[in-house]
Amino acid sequence: MCVARRKDNLKYRYGITEEQYDQMLEKQNHTCAICNEKPKGNLAVDHCHTTGKVRGCYVQIATRD
Repeated sequence: MCVARRKDNLKYRYGITEEQYDQMLEKQNHTCAICNEKPKGNLAVDHCHTTGKVRGCYVQIATRD
């Protein structure tokens, strides 16, 4: 995904800026909030589907168990 599109997607879908996403990654030491693995690509944004509140970043496969 291109940088401009990713930035718009973060704001539209999750209400966060690219800077806020980067801060979450820093706080998580660039690892998944669920499995603590370092991804090869970007981490997905984990959020509550009811409230929309962002909880952190994760590797998408980590939630499939």
